[in-house]
Formats: sequence, C-alpha cells, structure tokens
Amino acid sequence: MAKTETPNYKERLSDVDRIVGEPTYTTLRRLEKEIRRNAGSIPFTQGGGELGHTFFVLDEATFQALQGAAAWQRPTHPGVMQIPANATAAQATAQRDAHDEAIRVFNEAIGMEQAL
Repeated sequence: MAKTETPNYKERLSDVDRIVGEPTYTTLRRLEKEIRRNAGSIPFTQGGGELGHTFFVLDEATFQALQGAAAWQRPTHPGVMQIPANATAAQATAQRDAHDEAIRVFNEAIGMEQAL
C-alpha cells in the first residue's frame, strides 16, 4: 500500500525575511516574491507542473496567464475506496493504486499549503 501521510515541506522551504515595523509596498512585494519562490521550488505534477506549487499563492487568473500554466483545480479527498464485489484482482489492484495516488496528491497539496 502506498504511503499517504501528509508530507512535511516546511524543512524544504527557505526562510522568508521578517517585516519589522510597519509594512511598506516594497517589503510586502519582497515577501510575496519570497513566498512565490518557495512555492515554485517544490515540484508538483498537477496543473502542468512547470510552476511547482505557485497556484497556492497566485489568484487563478494570474496563474493561468503565466506562460505554460495549465488550468489547475485543488485536489479533493477521494473518500472511502469501495471495490465492487465482482471486481477481478487486476481491477481491484488498479482501483486501489488509483485511490492511493489520489490520496497522495491530496496530501501533497495539503502539506504544501500548510507549509506556505
């Protein structure tokens, strides 16, 4: 069975500069760039894959306007796996593998979102 634990991405992300005092446009813009860099630094195969996890820190229109950015939808939990009683062993294995992969993708997205 595939490992379906939520990945810990916090240790793989760079620290962002702390804003001291009243934020300014410049300090907020720098923070946004640092967060985008972090989001893009962790590979993700959904939504075209070229931009890592930047979809978490951009609005949908901006993300899709980027060159090569395919439409992306936040993964949803696939729910409880139900294998039909009349499924062959091969069908049950294929369904189990697809379910495990859907959970892995869901957990990966949750882990990265929490890290950002």
